Amino acid sequence: MTRFLYFFFIAVCFLFIFFMNNNMQKKQGFILYGASLLVLPVLAVVCMLLMKVSGFQPGPDFKYFFFAVLMSIAVLILNSLAILTGDFLLDALTGFHEKYNTENLHRKPISFAIRNRDNIRMFYRILFFLGSCLELYGVWFDKAAR
Repeated sequence: MTRFLYFFFIAVCFLFIFFMNNNMQKKQGFILYGASLLVLPVLAVVCMLLMKVSGFQPGPDFKYFFFAVLMSIAVLILNSLAILTGDFLLDALTGFHEKYNTENLHRKPISFAIRNRDNIRMFYRILFFLGSCLELYGVWFDKAAR
């Protein structure tokens, strides 16, 4: 079950990083992911209070899976925010130079960034995906959490 959920969250993270953020407006994405990051702890507290009120006594496995799912969702949200921030910064950097610095577009760092904008975007998306794989591995296979 742990391996299945690990690979499930890896697949969802892959979809979020490489496909989901491409179709989203940056302002809308920041609001959506920021609000969901604030709602996540509230949702966890509400679930714990409902368990306490109903008299449900969760076992150690339930507590582990509950914590792991919440942390996995937090990893997805934070990585999506980081990707949106990277997209915003890359577009702002290249857009500024294309608009206000047209006479120096031939110079080395600027011309490299503009020419390889898509490669730079793919590079940091791959880095964030590999980082999220490592984070999710720590969440799902940490022996100290059990």
